[in-house]
Amino acid sequence: MSTLSLIFKEIRHRKISFLLGLLAVVTAVALFISFFTAAKASN
Repeated sequence: MSTLSLIFKEIRHRKISFLLGLLAVVTAVALFISFFTAAKASN
């Protein structure tokens, strides 16, 4: 069984946890980019 296959099986098994984790990562990246952009604009 390949690693990718195991990852997809785990995602299918734990949908809510995966979606919440993905949402947290996307939110963190969006906040970082917005703060970085705001800091550049203020200079």
